[in-house]
Amino acid sequence: MDDTPIHLRPIAEAEGGGWKAIAPALPGCIARGATAEHALEAIRVEIANWHLHQAARFAADAPLAMKQVLLIRKDLGMTRGKEIAQGAHASMAAVLPNQDDPRVKAWLAGPFAKVALVVADETELVELYEKAAEAGHITAMIVDSGRTMFNGVPTRTVAAIGPGDLAEIDAITGHLKLR
Repeated sequence: MDDTPIHLRPIAEAEGGGWKAIAPALPGCIARGATAEHALEAIRVEIANWHLHQAARFAADAPLAMKQVLLIRKDLGMTRGKEIAQGAHASMAAVLPNQDDPRVKAWLAGPFAKVALVVADETELVELYEKAAEAGHITAMIVDSGRTMFNGVPTRTVAAIGPGDLAEIDAITGHLKLR
């Protein structure tokens, strides 16, 4: 729970009555309620929103130094929806098991840039994935089960590289075209 100090005071009947809650340390963070409990509940929401707004402002002002790339195979002819689903799987497969990694924490604290890139085929997908893994990047390879496409054959579809340092990832994938 947030430990931001809150000042609570009654509002005069001439001013509409009820209660006013103020978080003086957070500019503009004020709430009203019919009862003291309602005012406290409302100010807690305002405090949370204030912190979210500040975090968004910080992220927008921060330099884009981290990113994740998703390498999508062009040769498979996946539908756009299939590409999106496979890319989402790859992103989550890279991030979730590495939540304590400082690179993931830094990426999630910022604008968490994600870029979809095209690779020609499985050979290029595997080569770049292995190059990234050997360089110490967070990686994930998605092997689709083949239930909805690929005639039941498990197929490598998308690899995620990162999140990590933008320049280091670009050194491996900077030559690829955007999807």
